[in-house]
Amino acid sequence: MAPDDAAARAEAARKRGNELYKQGKLAAAEVEYKRAAVLAPDDPSPLSNLSSVKLELGQYAVAILYIQKYLKLAGDVGADEAAVRKKNVLNEHLLSNQTLQDSARNTLDSLGLWRLSPDSTSRDAVDHRRAVFDRLPRYQACLDNVPEYYAIGHDMAETLFDDSPQKSSSPQDSVSLMFCGSGDARNVFMTIAMFFFNELIAGKKFCRDIHITLLDLKPAAIARTLIFFDLMAMYGKLGGNKDPKEVDLPVIMAYLYAGHVIPAAVNDMLQSRIGVLLDVLETNKKIFDWFFVPSSTRKEIAYVLRQWKNPPKANWYSTPVIRRTVRQRLAVGKWNSPIPFIEDDTPPGFRNDRKSFDELPILLPSKSFAKKHDTPLVALMEQYRAGSKNASKRLADHVDESWVTNLTLIDFDHAEALHRNGEDELLGWTRMRDDDMVPSIESDPSAVVAGSLPQASKGGVLEAIGLFFKCAASPLTVLPQRLKIEALVGEMTDTVDRLRWGLLESRSQPSGGIDPSKFLQKYDRIYMSNIPDYIGGPLTAALYACPLLREDRLSNLQFTVLLNSPSFSSHEEFQAEYMLMHEMKQISDHFSVTRISNPTTERDPEKMAFLKMTMNLECPSKKLLRGDGMLPRPALEKWLHALFLKICILYSREKFESNLVY
Repeated sequence: MAPDDAAARAEAARKRGNELYKQGKLAAAEVEYKRAAVLAPDDPSPLSNLSSVKLELGQYAVAILYIQKYLKLAGDVGADEAAVRKKNVLNEHLLSNQTLQDSARNTLDSLGLWRLSPDSTSRDAVDHRRAVFDRLPRYQACLDNVPEYYAIGHDMAETLFDDSPQKSSSPQDSVSLMFCGSGDARNVFMTIAMFFFNELIAGKKFCRDIHITLLDLKPAAIARTLIFFDLMAMYGKLGGNKDPKEVDLPVIMAYLYAGHVIPAAVNDMLQSRIGVLLDVLETNKKIFDWFFVPSSTRKEIAYVLRQWKNPPKANWYSTPVIRRTVRQRLAVGKWNSPIPFIEDDTPPGFRNDRKSFDELPILLPSKSFAKKHDTPLVALMEQYRAGSKNASKRLADHVDESWVTNLTLIDFDHAEALHRNGEDELLGWTRMRDDDMVPSIESDPSAVVAGSLPQASKGGVLEAIGLFFKCAASPLTVLPQRLKIEALVGEMTDTVDRLRWGLLESRSQPSGGIDPSKFLQKYDRIYMSNIPDYIGGPLTAALYACPLLREDRLSNLQFTVLLNSPSFSSHEEFQAEYMLMHEMKQISDHFSVTRISNPTTERDPEKMAFLKMTMNLECPSKKLLRGDGMLPRPALEKWLHALFLKICILYSREKFESNLVY
């Protein structure tokens, strides 16, 4: 057979292969490309075509081999005129310019790197994965340019260190917990308190030490949590000395935690501690032996603290405006958390707080606190509670004149964003009223206690919240050698993904005298609050959080579904909506997790308003990382396309349904 004839037949076979490839007939196209490769062994073109077929079929290892052969053959073409012309034609059609040629070679390198073990220490693999994180777009973490800040939550305060880790860990083990969307940190404080008191009750150590990671998108949330840890640590130091401040600190913490407007003395303490914390953060000093804040997070926290210390001059956050706005929003139902019904056996203190908050709305302190810090308030409170004429107005006037707004509830950047949007003339907006400038700070202090925190048998809201902080502060004085808290600001999926692959920069850079390189990489518990509601639901939770769970013993992640929850009558219906997998077996097969039954919400439609999805890792599995455990390509494509269609094609729902669909 003449060489020219073989080349012609090879080219014809390749053209047939191209037509078949365009039609999606990959198996037939592969046959023609192989025929062309045999007929023209010195021509690299069929090898390039074969690599494309193998990539489409999902046979990546074979595709890599064909790319390697193609590049080698393309580089080995002789210097004769015909060969040079052939190579130029290939470069022109297959790699039209140097950028594309480099891209092809980089693709080869990348595919090879992805085949490396996740535990590989290859510097190239690490750099490549970092480039993926830094350059590839994910999705917008929030709908606004400046995400909203909710300083006060409404979920039940629960401990992550529950019965399971107590039973599965030993005094030689380290336990690691992660709180994503840590918010007002009620679950963090509860975990620390219950860990300490349960050990006291059991009379033994459950573990050697405990590591807690706090993660939130908003620097203000971490800044506010740091303030409470600072006040709790201060309370622990003063407690043994019977310092007068010791008596006041629990009330001060309660006001800062649940009060919208606060006495001047509370604000004075807040401003004093903010000054101390700013000095520590900006000079890179150690905050506490047990509290780690990386340099990048320090800058973001300091930025927020400076705003709270020197807020912009504006009328919209004045005491009268804040009181009026909170009252109006609660009255018209803009607050979406249930106000607790006052039962007959409710302590008198709570009844008094309920009344003053509904009418004013403020939290009144004890008589002893008022005598020490706000003397005129004592008589005004007595007149108000006695029902004297105009007592309510006189009390309100005094509060408006003497008290200040609790600035830790406010994210001034978000408020400024509201202001800019409200005055956008192009959108037809007019100048905003002061009330409209106030961000979402409304909440019911009684609900904070009744729905979340342990209630005191006597007294009211301030006493109950103060008692909670006393309990949370106690461990800080006796557990500093066993406790390590890491505070991070960042988007959840990006942070946990970087942590998974050892690319979280904060873990490689000592700060404040603490070296984070020895922090645990895997977690016994991951609590995600309702963050998955906004970024992909249980699918995101399974893909991103599960790889961070420990595999040498039972571990779990949990998150709470708030959006749309009344629309679902069961977990199965919810799973079908958000994962296209209604059966738990399907989810277990794909993600190696199973859901823990929750009898209080599982079958009771009246309690589905707070549908809790808890997923528990039953058995270690690397199935998603092994080629033989992956979904067949057609099945994967069908599932992904179905998910995309559910995003694009809106489901018809009741017209007046108040729960948004994300």
